This record gives sequence, structure tokens and C-alpha cells, in this order.
Amino acid sequence: MRFSFGIRFPDSHQTCLDDPYSSGLRNGIASLFKEALQKQNPELYSECYGNQSQNTVKPFTFSYYAPHLKQIRIDQRNQFQFNGNTLQVHYSSSDYGFLVGQYNSLRHLKEYSLFQKPVRLGHFYLRNQKTIHHNEVLFKILSPFIVRKIENQQGVGYLKMDDPQFEDGLYFQIRNYSQRYLNKDLKRGDFAIDIRKCKPLIVIHYGHGIDCTTGMIGVKAPPDVLKLIYDIGLGSRRSQGFGMVEVVSC
Repeated sequence: MRFSFGIRFPDSHQTCLDDPYSSGLRNGIASLFKEALQKQNPELYSECYGNQSQNTVKPFTFSYYAPHLKQIRIDQRNQFQFNGNTLQVHYSSSDYGFLVGQYNSLRHLKEYSLFQKPVRLGHFYLRNQKTIHHNEVLFKILSPFIVRKIENQQGVGYLKMDDPQFEDGLYFQIRNYSQRYLNKDLKRGDFAIDIRKCKPLIVIHYGHGIDCTTGMIGVKAPPDVLKLIYDIGLGSRRSQGFGMVEVVSC
């Protein structure tokens, strides 16, 4: 289940980003979701964000599209200049009640500030949902995904796509989500990926470079697990704007 909406600045806005997936934009949009729930749906906000001492897994992911990004060179570094007044945001969740609560809270949010500018939200629409019947899907990666390196059941960094543990690390994460949201154990032999159309990418997140993967990825898994990936995304930090995918073929 997914929807999209637009964010409009009062005039043409100019700012420089470290990369097209800059944490400035991602964090601002993630905070928008939180603030909308806090103001319009305190019960759902408390359920999702209320326990600050526990990192609650959230059943959603998002991506954004900035149509006016231009690569420029500043101080011998490649940066991306955003010269526009609109952003398009895409949101997806496996939980219908959660998605409706987030959708309605955003529709009723009167004001919000992004890059210290007041913005308006509009052009909300529900998106057509793809149906998955087979056990292999080619996904387009709409926002880069992250694979955590796991040691002794704890995350200890991130894996590059050429790391021998990459597929096992992604399997471990998807298996956890399958157990949590589908009440189903995903067997290792039922899962495989094809990363020949993927490419590595480093994204700045809270001032640190994180190894990510983008492009297109083939995934083999049971159809209900593939549907879950389609709804909540791939990998870690999905609710912070990583890992959203779209079905290319199935």
C-alpha cells in the first residue's frame, strides 16, 4: 500500500546537498512524518515513536524525487544543487491502518518547515498496487538500501555489495521482518538475490558515509515475502528513507 504527495516551497529554493540522497532532505521528510502523527494522531505516534529507549521497527519506507537537482563542483567536491520549489514524496507501508493514519495526519498538517522555509503539502494520491504471484521479482531501487553487518545478533557496521556476507546479511534482515510481520520463518534455501544490475554508492547520513546499494536487484523468495519487501523496503533504516523499491517485472 502506498501513496504520494508533493512538498512546495514558497519560492524557488536553492541549497547544496552532499549527494542526491542527502540526509538533509531525508531527515527533514522523516521528521515531517513524525510531527504530523504527533500533532494529529498522538496514539499512533506513541505506538511508533513513544519508547525512546527502544528502537522500534516501523512498517514503512519512503523515497523522494527532486526534479531540479544539478551536479556542481564546490571546493573540489561534487555536490548537488537543489534549485526548485517542489519535491515529490512516495510512501509505502505493509500496515493499512498505519498508512491511513499517516496519510490523514499529513493531509491535516497546516504548516511545516524544511530548510528553515515554510512549506505546503498537497497533491495527495493513492498509488496503484502491483500484484506479486511468482517467487522471483526484479525490483528497481528507488532509494538506496543498506545491509547491516551482524555479529552475535548485533549490528556492527554495514556491508558493501561485493562483501561475501552481503547476501546472508540481507537474508538475516528479511527473515526478521518475515517473522515479525508475516509470522513466518524464511528458510535460507528459499532466498537468493541477483545483484548484477546493482552498483555501490556511499550516502552521507548524519555526517558519516554509509555503504549503500542502488540500481536494480533480482530477489527470489516466496510471494508473500516479496510482497512484504515491496511494501516496507529492503535492508536497514527504511523509515529514514532507505530501501524503497518498485516492481519492474515479476
